[in-house]
Amino acid sequence: MSNDSNSAVSNYFRQWISLFDRVWFTPAAPQVLSLIRLLAGAVILYTHFAWTRELKTFFGSESIIPSSYRADLNTGVSFAWSHFDWLPNDHWLIPVHIVVLTIMFLFMIGAWTRIMGLLTAFFVLSYANRAVGALFGLDQINCFLAFYLAIGPAGAAYSVDAWWRARKGRGGALPSVMANISFRLIQMHMCVVYFFAGVGKLQGDTWWNGTAIWLAFASNEYQ
Repeated sequence: MSNDSNSAVSNYFRQWISLFDRVWFTPAAPQVLSLIRLLAGAVILYTHFAWTRELKTFFGSESIIPSSYRADLNTGVSFAWSHFDWLPNDHWLIPVHIVVLTIMFLFMIGAWTRIMGLLTAFFVLSYANRAVGALFGLDQINCFLAFYLAIGPAGAAYSVDAWWRARKGRGGALPSVMANISFRLIQMHMCVVYFFAGVGKLQGDTWWNGTAIWLAFASNEYQ
């Protein structure tokens, strides 16, 4: 290989490394991430509040989705943990649920955001694990949004934490690498979700002949 060829290959890889570094590790302002926290936090709070009326039906000791439903057929070992499995009896369902909703509310408004974010991610996954069989894509998207928001500075703006820092004269939200990484992870994951959702729909005849759209609009549940 000639020196010119080696130089061209080297420059090619340097450009890609530079692009990768710029996309993932350039400090970014946290305002967009904080706005996502506010909006996603509201959706997370609402979707889990919606479980309240049927909490015992879906999460109680005698729920319509028994714990054995999550177990491996061969070993009998459950593949999905949940804090509901640790409750001593169903009397704890409502008190613990109220605590969880409070945590999610605090995360939404950005109070003690890092701690509340990690706890929210934990409980969103815990509810999803217990309600296997009653999940929708929204529940799964809630899971990864909560996790990515928890690892980034999602409380740097539009939050109680930001207001409290301003009162103490600690300055505003500064650009950070973690704000960029969290935002890029959300972007990439959403692209993967929509790619495979699209591929899955293309494999069904109803999406080619148009009846899938009609079925969605005609369904009383979706209405």
